[in-house]
Amino acid sequence: MILSQFRPTRKTPERRNGATTVELAMVLPIFFALLFAAFELGHANLMRQGAESAAYEAARAAIVPGSTNADVQNAARRVLDTVGVAQFTLTTQPANLQTPSDELEVNIAVPLDQNLTFATFVQGFVFTSQCRLSRERR
Repeated sequence: MILSQFRPTRKTPERRNGATTVELAMVLPIFFALLFAAFELGHANLMRQGAESAAYEAARAAIVPGSTNADVQNAARRVLDTVGVAQFTLTTQPANLQTPSDELEVNIAVPLDQNLTFATFVQGFVFTSQCRLSRERR
């Protein structure tokens, strides 16, 4: 048996100076774009859930006898401030809470282009939430 047959042959490694840097330069922007997109989508989902909760809390504040529009606005603002919503529009039906009615409806609109960090891609997109509750009897 000849020993030279079992001797490992080593090739000199190819020189790859700069190849890793070029690959990193190509992959890193894509990675960070996906990372920031994931953060923004998570924040948008948090705002959507916050708008749902704010509509419910505002409706609960509105059905109490003697409540005012300021009470409803403050109830919605408390919830929306916790999820980072700066701009929103709140409407009630009936518009005047002192108007007698059996049901009350609260609508909240949250424009994404005014509340997200990178709002370039969501121009004109608005989350809307609605909650309708029966009023308490006086």
